[in-house]
Amino acid sequence: MRRRVLHVTEAPGWGIYSLLVEFTREQTVRGDDVHILAPASMRRLADVSHHDWSVQRNKPQTFPGGLRDLRRTVAELRPDVVHLHSFFGGFFGRLPLLSGLRGTPTVYQPHAWAFNVVELAKAKTAIELWERSAGRRTDVMVANCIEEVDEGRQAGAAAAGIPLGIALDTDRFAPVDAEERARARAELGLGADGVLLCLGRQAKQKGQDQLVSAWESAPIGGAQLVLVGIDDPAELAALAPTQWDKTVRAVASVTDVRPWLHACDLLVMPSRYEGSAVTVPEALATG
Repeated sequence: MRRRVLHVTEAPGWGIYSLLVEFTREQTVRGDDVHILAPASMRRLADVSHHDWSVQRNKPQTFPGGLRDLRRTVAELRPDVVHLHSFFGGFFGRLPLLSGLRGTPTVYQPHAWAFNVVELAKAKTAIELWERSAGRRTDVMVANCIEEVDEGRQAGAAAAGIPLGIALDTDRFAPVDAEERARARAELGLGADGVLLCLGRQAKQKGQDQLVSAWESAPIGGAQLVLVGIDDPAELAALAPTQWDKTVRAVASVTDVRPWLHACDLLVMPSRYEGSAVTVPEALATG
């Protein structure tokens, strides 16, 4: 039986995108009819029908239109199963009556719990209460690791969940020889110093500010800190006035992280909280 699968996400890149590549590849090979509702800026996935989602997490004025997009897409597709990714996908997709998904089997994947984002106790409690309520309208909760499942269970957000691990194409992410590593370093302009790589989207969650501040206080001799995924470097630059553009280098978001993984000596992850970051197995797989 051919199933129609709809993925819903407001996050157009980085870890969620990497997982969607693997999820949708397996589903299309199996013969499923796969669709995704996501921002127009998301790179297109092979053999997947894309539907534009106008919602932007930092712009509440886009929320009503985003809800209409979801309802319209669900009504047109009538999916057999919906996979909701991260907090905003999970929020809009599990709104009682309003989402249009009533009766549709629903999978929710938090990609790190949203109650870890906020610092105010009342906001944290409100999100936990929402997740508990929405959990009753979720058929299956899945996560990258068992710790994320346990955290949801302890908060009352999920009675049970399935840890999926992280799907990774080890033909794409594989070790390279010394010659290829040297070529990558030369093409990226890294020189002879050791390379500590921080790889990820620029966000408070990812903790780049903590890392840059610590480096400014105690830079490592004979090494350079490279942050990839920094599209707005001004605030980070202010945290390292003596080291920025000397031993600290910022690079904007890239579509292929493999050259950076091949070139680095060590992956650094200063995240304030994390489920199980995709960059870790990518780094391990590349050696």
